[in-house]
Amino acid sequence: VLAGRLQPGQEFTVKEIAEQYGVSATPVREALVDLSAQGLLDADQHRGFRVHEYSVDDFRGMIEARTLVADGMFRALTDGGPARFRPDEPPVATALAGVRRRGEEAQRAALAGDLTVLIGYDLRFWRELGSVFG
Repeated sequence: VLAGRLQPGQEFTVKEIAEQYGVSATPVREALVDLSAQGLLDADQHRGFRVHEYSVDDFRGMIEARTLVADGMFRALTDGGPARFRPDEPPVATALAGVRRRGEEAQRAALAGDLTVLIGYDLRFWRELGSVFG
């Protein structure tokens, strides 16, 4: 879904995905229910699943939310927040260096048009940034 192999609005069943990846239906069903709970899929108990279709306003809201979260995190680092957020402390400095690398790698992947790599680096960027804040 995130890599765009399943297009917005595309319908599919648990069986189709299980056969495509050569796995049993149970883990596929659990994963699809989880993706549905995250809002990436729309579930229809009798027909299967459909990739959720987001509007431009939905994407705008996601970008604004990410910006607010990142700005708040970096503000805590630069405005002398709690001691564990001090950027000069070795564990925080190491984590921030990793965050910076992931951001740069994501930017390169975006410029190259490599969506799969971009998504991977973006996920790692947020995971590493989150590790700074616990």
